Amino acid sequence: MTALHFIAPSSPSTSPEIIGLLRLICQHIGGGHEIVILGSEDETKQFRAYGLNVVGNISGIENQSRTLASRISALLESNAKHLHVLYGWGYRSAAALSCVETTKTKICYIDDIEQEIELVASKMTVMTPSVETASLLQTRSIASLELSEPLIGIRPFSLILDRTLARNQLGVTHELLVSCVGKFASPQGIVEMLMRLECAGKAVKLVLPEQYQFQSELMSQLSQMEMRNEVVMFPSHFRQVDVLHASDAVWVPETPEYVESHGVLEALRVAWEGIPLAVTKNNAIHAIPTIGKRVAWASDEIEITAWLVAFDKQRDEAIQTALELAHRIRAVTSPTRFVDGFLMRLPSSARF
Repeated sequence: MTALHFIAPSSPSTSPEIIGLLRLICQHIGGGHEIVILGSEDETKQFRAYGLNVVGNISGIENQSRTLASRISALLESNAKHLHVLYGWGYRSAAALSCVETTKTKICYIDDIEQEIELVASKMTVMTPSVETASLLQTRSIASLELSEPLIGIRPFSLILDRTLARNQLGVTHELLVSCVGKFASPQGIVEMLMRLECAGKAVKLVLPEQYQFQSELMSQLSQMEMRNEVVMFPSHFRQVDVLHASDAVWVPETPEYVESHGVLEALRVAWEGIPLAVTKNNAIHAIPTIGKRVAWASDEIEITAWLVAFDKQRDEAIQTALELAHRIRAVTSPTRFVDGFLMRLPSSARF
């Protein structure tokens, strides 16, 4: 029997870490695995390059024609005999599957939530990496969801781009290179951080997050203040992990008040890689048992500013702290532990 996986790579709630966990499950759980891309042909080709069994794609994930559910249903009907269970990776895929009426078991893994898209009342099992995401789903009163205990995991990378080469391509010379993580990072928060660092006389290059959602707004503000040269756009030919390893430090900015973001996997990735990381206690990762308070240590972003200003003098200490944290993170997010936890949380109808 075969499992059919759905994923929407271009969705803001689908991080590289979500994609990595999909790859882990396909590699380590028995039975056949087929993948449908909710997206473009180019995204389909990219996933096939990963060595995954991609059987096709369904475009128009914005669902403006209101036909996405019917197109997924048609796909399921044509493959009904050999399909055993349906998986949705990321919130957008979960939302799409929630609209589909089927007797097949539906299981979704959600890290962050897209506020403008609703899950339809539908019987399916949902796994999340944090209690914050689970709580938000509960507050939306979706009684038909079966929420499992939180499950975290990170898929390791075997190859990383050379640090010196990456920094040269990013145009960094003597500056402190700080990578921003979080597609919904507050543009005002980034501007204020750069202003404080400039007032302190700290030369910094800030790499914007991959698929940053407020890039136009941020660049407009920076242009008016003649600070545009202090930021670097995320290079399209880089992976997030390559930028992380090229950076001296990583900062996870807070989100604007009008955005409710609870994703934790991207920050966990940074900690897993052993890179000095600054996160405030307001971040959802703070609630993860055992490790959360060690990751999200800063009282506010003023404290993070002071940490960055003094970074060069405290570099060795910061690196040592990051490596010690990485050891703890890897113990609780290992691929083996994630796969075992995933299997334990599967409903009986999904077991092969």
